[in-house]
Amino acid sequence: MPRTIRDFEVNGSIWEFVDNWSKIKGFEVNEFDKDRRVYKKGNPLFNAPLWVDISQNSSRVHLEIWLSIDAFTRIWMMISSFFIMRLTREIGIEPDGLFAEVPKQKYREEVNELLEHFKQPPVL
Repeated sequence: MPRTIRDFEVNGSIWEFVDNWSKIKGFEVNEFDKDRRVYKKGNPLFNAPLWVDISQNSSRVHLEIWLSIDAFTRIWMMISSFFIMRLTREIGIEPDGLFAEVPKQKYREEVNELLEHFKQPPVL
């Protein structure tokens, strides 16, 4: 499943809340500029890292969320699914019952707190 993507409108700047949320949740800032942030959480040795890419252009917010999957894990996924599962470097956080459901659930809860603040529907 590709990245989880949300687009929505807000009044005012999102950055004070987003930057605070990211610190509380333990994200590292990977990219930073006036209108865009890319955050990363997790260590690929222990679980698939979560990436959150969020940008604001006037009142429009664009949010992309995904887990990055390393080469070893992709090979393991392919073998364990009898070569049915497509090898991919990124997966969204929606439940699909195929892979990484435990970290996806944890990450969905955290991202849903962000979405709830902006009165957006949760990732289910």
